[in-house]
Amino acid sequence: MELRAALPDDAPRVQALLRSVGLYAELTDALAGLVIAEESGELLGCAAAEAHGEDTLLRSVASVPAARAAGLGARLAEAALLGAFARGARVAWLLTEGSEAFFAKRGFLRLARDEAPIWLQA
Repeated sequence: MELRAALPDDAPRVQALLRSVGLYAELTDALAGLVIAEESGELLGCAAAEAHGEDTLLRSVASVPAARAAGLGARLAEAALLGAFARGARVAWLLTEGSEAFFAKRGFLRLARDEAPIWLQA
């Protein structure tokens, strides 16, 4: 399995994966931090770190059901965040519905929405 930066040609497959797991599938220019996992040309998962100054928004963390038990989501999230911090991010944020335990195990803290930066509240 290979983890790599996404290419423009990967967008349709990534959008299809995100839709299949019920996640927001719009890919923007801010998603330069999109990382994918593939094996033999098959997309297995993705994660993105969207830059907002010194903050980054971890989003679009998804994997195909067969790859979830192997920890692929955690590896993808870590790769996206490492890339974001290498590009100058200092703080990572995320919005989640239903994956709180997964992200808490990775050091994320639950905060009230009004404690988040204004850009994220919008």
